Amino acid sequence: MKKMIACDYDNTFFVDAQDIERNKEAVARFVKAGGIFVIATGRSYYDLHTMMDRFGFTYDYAVINHGATAIDKDDNVIANFTIDDKAKNDLLNDYDLPHIVKCYACDVEHSRACFTDNDLTKLNATYDTVEKAKERNAFFNEKYGKFVNSYIVDGAMIEIISSATDKANGVRAVAKKVGMEEKDIYAIGDSYSDVEMVSAFNGYCMTNSVEPLKEVAKGEYVSVSDFIDDIMNGRI
Repeated sequence: MKKMIACDYDNTFFVDAQDIERNKEAVARFVKAGGIFVIATGRSYYDLHTMMDRFGFTYDYAVINHGATAIDKDDNVIANFTIDDKAKNDLLNDYDLPHIVKCYACDVEHSRACFTDNDLTKLNATYDTVEKAKERNAFFNEKYGKFVNSYIVDGAMIEIISSATDKANGVRAVAKKVGMEEKDIYAIGDSYSDVEMVSAFNGYCMTNSVEPLKEVAKGEYVSVSDFIDDIMNGRI
């Protein structure tokens, strides 16, 4: 039976240099057996490929920018969800700039697009305190929830994408492309932006995951390689 794995990157597929080598070997076995491997990450195209060049891993498909864009291994775009341009401009006025340490925007291929560009896929902001990031994150979801999804991704950093998508919808676009049924999709992650994906499919999480993800996951793993072995051996 053909199966698909959708796997977050940071603190999931990559925990440390030794673990990623075990994960690469497990993915190779899974793909050789007919499986489809999808990286589902908050990283932009450039940032993900920087990691690919560094650690030498590959994917069949990638869901980047928290689900905003889905691509195949040849960089063909399968799906792309952009932030409403008017909502983006209004939102930027509420960024609370005095408390921002750094910020940037992304489009399909570029990790550092201009905020004045149209059709952006992700906005990023790092605040001077965790408390400020949490306050802005809640504010954006409440005020602009019709247009965007905002996530805490790392301490005082938030990332914002179109409300039309999340990682689960990005994975669904890939599944539709390859004719995969959702019951045959397995997912694993560690963070807030993985909640929808883990909830939607046969979802698991890392032991270091945030509590909201642990609440919806079917189980926990210390390594993606163990997760893949359990899938291939029919233990989950």
